[in-house]
Amino acid sequence: MLREGTMAQYATCEVARQELITATWKVEASTRWSKFLASASKHLETQHDYCKTDLEIWEQACTNRGLKDFFHDKAFHEHSMSQGTLTLAVLQEQARQLKEYVMERGVDTDGDRSEGSLGGSDYEPSEYDSPPSLHNDGIASEV
Repeated sequence: MLREGTMAQYATCEVARQELITATWKVEASTRWSKFLASASKHLETQHDYCKTDLEIWEQACTNRGLKDFFHDKAFHEHSMSQGTLTLAVLQEQARQLKEYVMERGVDTDGDRSEGSLGGSDYEPSEYDSPPSLHNDGIASEV
């Protein structure tokens, strides 16, 4: 009986010891999580400040530039593209006519090339080469 009482007392002491160890580790875990969360919060606040500053710089750049300027740039580039397309079409037609003229007269411009191949661009515009046109709502569509 004395042995059983001693063993019961030992088991009770072991439970108390384990509870104390568990409580100690809970305090340690809580302390470590608190430090981690404080560090993470400070890091996120710093990143937020950087992002906020970047956003303010971007907004200022957009305000200084203005959306109207972007619209005018778009119209300018569309006009330039249209003019470039017309210029290319004229140059291609001139090249085609020159090629026909040279071929009619049987002139060989380069001895290494086969007859009828004058070099340069043999590019022929297709239906897909025309630039997209814009509706009044700014949405591009194929012509």
